[in-house]
Amino acid sequence: MATQPINKYTTQESNNLKVYENYTGGFITLTDADVDGGVNVEEGVDWIGQGHGAAKKVVILPVTGDATDEIKVYLKIAGSYGDAITVDYADFPITIDKLMIDQIKISSDDNTANTETFSIISFH
Repeated sequence: MATQPINKYTTQESNNLKVYENYTGGFITLTDADVDGGVNVEEGVDWIGQGHGAAKKVVILPVTGDATDEIKVYLKIAGSYGDAITVDYADFPITIDKLMIDQIKISSDDNTANTETFSIISFH
């Protein structure tokens, strides 16, 4: 006698799970070597240029850094960067979704020798 499955997925639920099949991961590291006028700035992976397509969802996780720093996140949408989104280091991790993001750039107000590293996970 066959048993009935505990859960049955509808077609829409099955399609929704595919949203997370195409993803990429990487790191952005801000070091003292990146200092330009007292500000560390580094760009992340260009998802469009690498053929992944625009990211529908981006998760930014801190790996190392100074909890007192103010971090600025820039989103590149439709080929150009917008204004900075200011986030306190203590407020990470953050998730950005419901946008089609080409690339991100992160900067820090840190002008010391501290290094900040962020893990970036993007879903396409």
